[in-house]
Amino acid sequence: MKNLFIFVFLCFTLNACKSQENDSIIIPPDEEFPQDFTAIIDNNDPFKNYLYSLPDKITTLSTNSTYNIIPTTTEKFVFKSKDDINTVYSVLSYPQQKGKYPTILILHGGGGNAEGLLGEVEAFAKQGYVAMALDLPGLCGFDNTPNSSGPWKARTNGETPRFEVGEDPKNNTLFDALIAAIEGFNLLTSRDNVDKLNVGITGYSWGGYTTTMLSGLTRDRVKAAYSVYGSGYYDKQSFWTKIISDLPQATRETWLKYYDAGRRAAFITAPFFMEAAVNDTYFGPESVLETFNAMPGAKKLYWGANLNHKRIEGAENMKKSYFEYFLKNKGKAPIAISILNDEKQVDGSHKITANIGAASLSEIKSVKLVYSEPNTDWTQKKWIEIDAENINGIYTAILPKTVIEKNVSYYLQLIDKTNVQTSSLIVTPL
Repeated sequence: MKNLFIFVFLCFTLNACKSQENDSIIIPPDEEFPQDFTAIIDNNDPFKNYLYSLPDKITTLSTNSTYNIIPTTTEKFVFKSKDDINTVYSVLSYPQQKGKYPTILILHGGGGNAEGLLGEVEAFAKQGYVAMALDLPGLCGFDNTPNSSGPWKARTNGETPRFEVGEDPKNNTLFDALIAAIEGFNLLTSRDNVDKLNVGITGYSWGGYTTTMLSGLTRDRVKAAYSVYGSGYYDKQSFWTKIISDLPQATRETWLKYYDAGRRAAFITAPFFMEAAVNDTYFGPESVLETFNAMPGAKKLYWGANLNHKRIEGAENMKKSYFEYFLKNKGKAPIAISILNDEKQVDGSHKITANIGAASLSEIKSVKLVYSEPNTDWTQKKWIEIDAENINGIYTAILPKTVIEKNVSYYLQLIDKTNVQTSSLIVTPL
């Protein structure tokens, strides 16, 4: 049965059953991953016939080999997506030595493209991964994607087509993007050199949104996911909140039901890391927290204080160590931190005690309490750090009475000896 998954770029054929509603090719189930449709919301779910859709029309554009410590090959190709309507450009890189390797799918942000992620794709390959990025139709740019095409390019470029569903939930360009992501994932994981038990997904901004959506749709076929900025619950506190609120009620309900990543988060089974910028114009803390809390499984969170859609220096190393742990079983998992207790003191100050997950004290570099005074514009909030004190292995920090009286929001932040950072949830005043 595994022979059904043989993938050759120059000559690719596959016998498979077809959906009765479209011409999508369906990957037959195997003993490792039987077909799982529990992520489908109802019979009207636009993704129900595409979860296992595998493109069978692939055209190789170029192949290039490099000879470093780990010799790698990079291939550039296009595949037909969404019932052959769209053409999607992709870049793929992998170690040349035969074998099965952990695998990562990388998803670009709004206006980006696969070519812009080529450096990261090739860097992962040199670290012993099979890695791939693809243009996401409807999310990628128009002028920087010459090899990708489809009806989506005839529509208005920007936010509006991403929220147009009308009477048909397939009637928006996010559908094109997400079908390409699903089919790209299926194409990638059908390769002989992919260890299907160790597959990760990561993405930036709209690619972070897509990471969340795709993780919910592919469920246990994903071993680990790492989102940068992206979240769901766009109707809560995001750049798109007003766009959604202005939609006709039926359209709004349909979009939130099928396309909001937060509503899909409950289906995620993989360990998930959310790297967020706490002053982000696009993904506000409330939207991030709602999405994070909706995830039922193992998860970690990091807030970048005073950052607006930017990352801290060293963030890529955090992601690298995350995937090394979950996909290669190397190193250690990020250390969890939460707020154990908020105890009012006699002088009116509050003592905040950290609850730290399984870790020795020697692994911890520092713990800080980070707080901010109220501001109706979350992008303008100023976050201030207070060092927590380690007393007999227990980290505590004091919020002075004068600060408490300002109804501040706060969270705890941990940095380990490898500079991996994790945060607690944000506590907001009642």
